Amino acid sequence: MKTAVLYFIILFVNTSIAVASKPKETAKKSTEKYFVVDLDNSQNADFKLTYVELNTKKLYGVDKKIELFNLLTKNGNLILLSVLPGKISDNIWKEIDPSSLKDKIIDWNQLNAFRIEATRAYSSSCKDLYEHVKRNDINLVKKENGKYFKSSSCITEFFSVENKPRMFTSQNDIASINIYSSAVTLKDFDSRYKELYNEPSPNYHDLPNVLKFPMDKPLLFLSGTSTVDSKKAYHFWGFMDWGISDSPNYRRGIDRFIFIPELGIVGGSFDFYFDYLLDKNRKRENYLNEAVLAPIKINGKLMGS
Repeated sequence: MKTAVLYFIILFVNTSIAVASKPKETAKKSTEKYFVVDLDNSQNADFKLTYVELNTKKLYGVDKKIELFNLLTKNGNLILLSVLPGKISDNIWKEIDPSSLKDKIIDWNQLNAFRIEATRAYSSSCKDLYEHVKRNDINLVKKENGKYFKSSSCITEFFSVENKPRMFTSQNDIASINIYSSAVTLKDFDSRYKELYNEPSPNYHDLPNVLKFPMDKPLLFLSGTSTVDSKKAYHFWGFMDWGISDSPNYRRGIDRFIFIPELGIVGGSFDFYFDYLLDKNRKRENYLNEAVLAPIKINGKLMGS
């Protein structure tokens, strides 16, 4: 049964594979925007906040920090803001005077409007879909101990959290985290794909033709489960394109991740961002084994303590 499901998924995916001209990178908009998260008062009527600290040493060989901020709404939507280290400095935050940002700060209603916009773009597979679903023009500002800090680099991604089985992940309104999906490991998928089509899946980023991309829209697949901090955690991997070869491919976003329903995304990988640090074999090993950055802290709590 598992083989039949896997075969069906691969056939479905392959019908949408295309070779396209080089797509436009998710570019910074002319006016940067800033969203403020208050860690001094994390209670919020609009969303539940979960913030997570990761370390890149084990996966990418460099000792740098990544912070994830989950904004989980009551109606099953998740906005993930991932704060990444700068290319020059390891610092991911810089202290600022919030008044210096003036009219660049957006509120929750504006951020949620971007989520709605992303949902519409996803359902219609519009031309600039990735610029709506995976944005790098919204910087995060965190308030902590009465001080304000601006992120060095930030990716904002929009998800829905599904609570019922579906035949195809493309039936969802936006990239969907569905814990009721049939589990398919990335290794099994990739192996079966190569058997059927005699080439690696275009989901892998070291293809001879990097401009080959798999789908009009990114899809998420459940891989399996584990336990994180005594909670059941679900592992997902993304099926999406690697259509940019000469600059960071922000449209990949967090391409593998760990999800806990009551918390959000608590671990993941950013292969596009650290691609230059690894040789081909290491990248392939991380990809097939679905290697991810595990949480060091969740909401300030040190894991394992």
